[in-house]
Amino acid sequence: MVRILCGFSRVQLGVCVSQIVKQDFPGKWPGVAEKVLMYLKSERHDTWLGALVCLHQLVKHFEYAFIHPSFYPRNEIAKL
Repeated sequence: MVRILCGFSRVQLGVCVSQIVKQDFPGKWPGVAEKVLMYLKSERHDTWLGALVCLHQLVKHFEYAFIHPSFYPRNEIAKL
């Protein structure tokens, strides 16, 4: 039961982050890349999977988008 709940929570996290990135990044949520990086560098292993789900959604959003070199979120993603 716990494994199913954890998997379901990860799916919900992915859906939520996907929608937030589409609507609010970078204007209302400019520090998302740094926050994801902070969780990936954390000693707490239980935060890594959630951070990877968030990173996946962030990268997926910009995967095929043309981003002008002066557009700063690309620099934030490159830091990861």
